Amino acid sequence: MAIQFACPWCTQTISVDDSKARERVECPYCNRPVKVPTESTHDLPPPLPLPSQNMEDPPPSRTVPKRRWLGVLLSLFVPGFGLVRAGCVRRGVVWFFALHLLGVLLPLLFICSALPTWICLVATLFALGCWLAMLVDSFRSGKLTIPLFVAFVLVLVATAILPSPGHLVAHPFKIPKGAMQPTLNGIIGHPSSDPPPNVLRQIAEFVVLGRNYINVVSREDEQIVEIVPRKVAFFFTFSRLVCERQNFIVYAPPDTLRQDFNVFPGRLCHRGEIIARGAIGTGDYLFVDKLTYKFFQPHRGDLVVFHTSGISGINADTLYVKRLAGLPGDTLRINPPFLYVNGQLASGTGFRRVMSATDGYRGYALGHAYLARPDKEFQVPKESYFVLGDNSYNSFDSRYWGCVPTANIYGRVARIYYPFSRVGVPQ
Repeated sequence: MAIQFACPWCTQTISVDDSKARERVECPYCNRPVKVPTESTHDLPPPLPLPSQNMEDPPPSRTVPKRRWLGVLLSLFVPGFGLVRAGCVRRGVVWFFALHLLGVLLPLLFICSALPTWICLVATLFALGCWLAMLVDSFRSGKLTIPLFVAFVLVLVATAILPSPGHLVAHPFKIPKGAMQPTLNGIIGHPSSDPPPNVLRQIAEFVVLGRNYINVVSREDEQIVEIVPRKVAFFFTFSRLVCERQNFIVYAPPDTLRQDFNVFPGRLCHRGEIIARGAIGTGDYLFVDKLTYKFFQPHRGDLVVFHTSGISGINADTLYVKRLAGLPGDTLRINPPFLYVNGQLASGTGFRRVMSATDGYRGYALGHAYLARPDKEFQVPKESYFVLGDNSYNSFDSRYWGCVPTANIYGRVARIYYPFSRVGVPQ
């Protein structure tokens, strides 16, 4: 007895022997595997004649999947949603939660200072591979119905509004200035009269060393009117030099152009004059550990990141990074180049390195409002911390504006992830 049913792929009527019930057979029309039901389906049209195998006849028609790229696009914004569109709901949900779990585990690896950096890099490559596999798996045909589209928009809006789980663990941060040099490198310019190297070397140095070259030459006799800062994404900081008859885009922030290259509004430039030429270190990119200080107190010598809001003497509301020098109740004194804590020389790798006044360090300098004299001590009040920059002679820190309230502590510096030549855990 024959069982007749419709192929779920091409909708053509198939007739097979009932002995093959519950087995998989190949559809003679679209050549796709289908499962045979236990009984015939009613109200089916009569089966079409099978395609002829003669070479003169055209090959059997196939149902060509359309808009597979839409599945990849949907999964790019909401992981696994392209699979949900294709009908693989369970598979899509598994991908969604698996990738979000990776988004939590990866920052946890980076903030764990005891782990070698190569483990973090291997884990990063594994996470990128999982993302790529998910996108490839989403390259499927399917139908985006109105309920599915509404669900996609709701999930996309929710993930955009709610903080990601990984952001609760770690936060990327860029060192803007040189107050912590050379422990943490800021954006520093190195003027030079030599022309920049060839393009391939510039690309290699940018990737490995985080170094960029600028070469700005005036085409007219005129004046710089304005320097407008520009920022693209998280990595790229530009400045737009606005002149009377010409403009320039320079890969450097306005502060670096002013301090290191003497470029400022009002400067007169002659035709053919070099406005700015040289190399610029893009600064260290690092992860801030936001989790540890929720369970443990900060330690003396930690590299801490804190908010400046509410601190008298700092106008901008931003994030600073300094070394924690004094805990609540500590008594501090500076006798250049040494820092004394509770009557003893400050102990710890970071402090010893600064006080050695070698390898780019210059020791600790006297302050302004606090620790201004070698015989003057300062006791850190309760619920406060005293912070200092490792580049003491060029650091705007607690010696000028006082202590940091405990509530302002944002996290600790966990690991540098760029430039690749400086990847590691700073001390």
